Amino acid sequence: MIQLPQAVQVSRVQPAAFASTPGALEILVAPIALYPDALLPDLLAATTHPSQILQANQWVHQPRNAWGGLPAAGYNPKWDSSIKAMTAYPDLLQRLSEDMDWVTRLGSAYEAQPFEVINAVARVRNQAYSAPSASVKIGTVSN
Repeated sequence: MIQLPQAVQVSRVQPAAFASTPGALEILVAPIALYPDALLPDLLAATTHPSQILQANQWVHQPRNAWGGLPAAGYNPKWDSSIKAMTAYPDLLQRLSEDMDWVTRLGSAYEAQPFEVINAVARVRNQAYSAPSASVKIGTVSN
């Protein structure tokens, strides 16, 4: 298992009394709102496991073996299924790992108010699609 430096240790998000306005939730979900529907459930669930995001990101960016695969060292079979799914998207894991404060806030919001977070995603999408001069590019993720 990959060990994170002490300063980077992040605990699992604890649901708190998270109260946020619809506008604040829209700002929070805006960076991920245009990702494909098939990716959003795993992405949102993954944000509730910030330390696992860091571990998975370190694992997927290790040097490949002679056959092009990742070494078994560093992979944790106990990772949440959403984290395992996210390992197919190393670039996205990298982006998530670069802003753990935002990831933790999104994960807290999603655990405390999952329906409100999903509704905020829908509102952001509607705004993007209905903007008169917008040429919306759906979020894409390379794997």
